[in-house]
Amino acid sequence: MAPQFVSEQELAETYGPESGWETVIEYREATRLREQNPEMARAEIARRVDRPASAIRGWLVENKVPRVVSGIRTAREHGWINIDSESERFRSLNQLVAWIFSGGGISVDRFTPHFSVDDPLMLAALSHHFRWLQLDYRCRDQENPEHHLEVVPAEDGAILGRILSILGAPRGVKAQLNNISLPPYLSVVDDEHRHDFVRIYLLNRNTDPKQAGSYIQSIPSEAYAHELCDLIESVTPCSATVGHQHRVWVPAEAIHDLAGNTNLAIRTGLATAVVYGSFTPPTERAFASTFRRTETPGGYRYHQCYQETLNRESSRATLATELGVPESTIQSWRRGSRPYATNALEQAYERGWLASSADSETATAITALLTWLLARGALRETYYPVFRLSTSTQQDRFASIAETLGLSYEIVHEDDSDRSTEIRPTVDGSLLGRILYALGAPRRSEPQTTVMLPTLAYHYPDHAQQVANIWCLHHAESSTSEDVPFTITIPSRIGEQFSNALATLLSEQLDWTIEQHTPCELVVLDQPDDIELMDSPHG
Repeated sequence: MAPQFVSEQELAETYGPESGWETVIEYREATRLREQNPEMARAEIARRVDRPASAIRGWLVENKVPRVVSGIRTAREHGWINIDSESERFRSLNQLVAWIFSGGGISVDRFTPHFSVDDPLMLAALSHHFRWLQLDYRCRDQENPEHHLEVVPAEDGAILGRILSILGAPRGVKAQLNNISLPPYLSVVDDEHRHDFVRIYLLNRNTDPKQAGSYIQSIPSEAYAHELCDLIESVTPCSATVGHQHRVWVPAEAIHDLAGNTNLAIRTGLATAVVYGSFTPPTERAFASTFRRTETPGGYRYHQCYQETLNRESSRATLATELGVPESTIQSWRRGSRPYATNALEQAYERGWLASSADSETATAITALLTWLLARGALRETYYPVFRLSTSTQQDRFASIAETLGLSYEIVHEDDSDRSTEIRPTVDGSLLGRILYALGAPRRSEPQTTVMLPTLAYHYPDHAQQVANIWCLHHAESSTSEDVPFTITIPSRIGEQFSNALATLLSEQLDWTIEQHTPCELVVLDQPDDIELMDSPHG
């Protein structure tokens, strides 16, 4: 069985080491007694659970739920209880823990976490993890140039802070903590999580991201510095050293190894790896984790359990115990049924939509569709994508993308002046949608104002060009397709940070000259590459 973390009791004890879990047990027993014995007097229930009658009245008559019970419910709804290390949610939690160590904090009294962000690239990475955890966020200190942008959860922040604390994230001012230590779970999880932990540290704390080797600064103690050195050495072929003021020196070879050993930028390579876990995203795990999102085992682990069941001859009882799935499920699999995630993975590979080389036409076409969804589209709760269009140019471009991907589709509402014309896949639509979700497209019910550009566009120029082309196809305005300057608009449904991110991508990755006159308008003064601007309306 894959390691699981964060039990209900551990979470309850953050509300009170002695009283938290006791309250949960008593509340559950009281509600159980009332359900099974509706006529039982409240005084008798109070006597049996050893709580004051006033508390029992609040629970059973006034429907008051203890804060600790409510917290456990919320955590379970998010899928944070008994979370397995094979889920994409755990990848996100692990990196948020690393972020607390290297560029954030958790308040001592309220457990509220905050995360410092240096640039749109890091905000895109943080946004991606918040989406996997089903959280929205808000930004603080946006007007103060002397401070980093600070990101805090928009809801359920204290619950998230408690979860991160249980996993080992420190609370309070780290510089004042003499006994700070790396999270214990790092010793039992796969190497990939240790890789991610170090990458987050390098992104947040290295002295010069463009330099070959680099120091990690602001280490609270010498003992902790040596722990961090040992962690780095466990995931790279190099030796790290502790220098003056507990600074940790990470050699160039180690950083290049963590960034993918390419000729592309180190910082964007590190960010791409922490977001996707691969330089050819999406991974099997991210795709499969769109199934059974808040359950344990999650979609990817469920798929692994299925494979292990077929490869072993152990009894159903033994497998059920070891894998953490019911015996009836083991029996069903052996009789021929298969998890949805397993079937979907097989179909995605047949389509060529998984593990495509980043420079392939398939990968860039998928980035084009991801951008289309962000610009003018929607991903339903079922992961089914709908792409909107208004012009023949957009229709021709979609046809070209669809041909590359082997995607069949229909156009609906084309002759209805009261409704937007839509493109809808006719085969494997939800399969494609799960790919797009794993890369960064939100579902319709999820926050739209905190959506950011995919980090792989910051790393791969061809993908950045796709983002520019598709966005301009929908939201650029000029008198002719060759006019410069021209204006790119950002729809009001998308937050201000997206506008900043798009300006950064166009200027730094594609060398466009950009002026940002308003939060929702970018003026392109010069651009060296051809783009697709023809008859592109707002919408």
